[in-house]
Amino acid sequence: MVDYDLFMIRFLPKFRGVVAKTKAYVKNAFLACDLDGNGICDKMEFLMIIKHIEKITKYDEINELFDKEADLVNNGEKCLSFEKFAIVCADYNIFSKEK
Repeated sequence: MVDYDLFMIRFLPKFRGVVAKTKAYVKNAFLACDLDGNGICDKMEFLMIIKHIEKITKYDEINELFDKEADLVNNGEKCLSFEKFAIVCADYNIFSKEK
């Protein structure tokens, strides 16, 4: 039997460390995508990073994914906010640490 309080005391610091590392990794991946520094990721930026980091060549699938998941419109063009970018990366295992 495990004491709940003791478990939480030992578990929470490790969990917080993992969460902090994951947040930093996703933020760095977003900054790499945001080539023009405007705080959003447009389709061209996303495709370029996918091509060079993920080595994915199925552009039709990536275009469909981007069009489906984009949550912002900037100058008539669909874009990803940081929050949506993080969700897309997690949901589709893009920019994973292993890659």
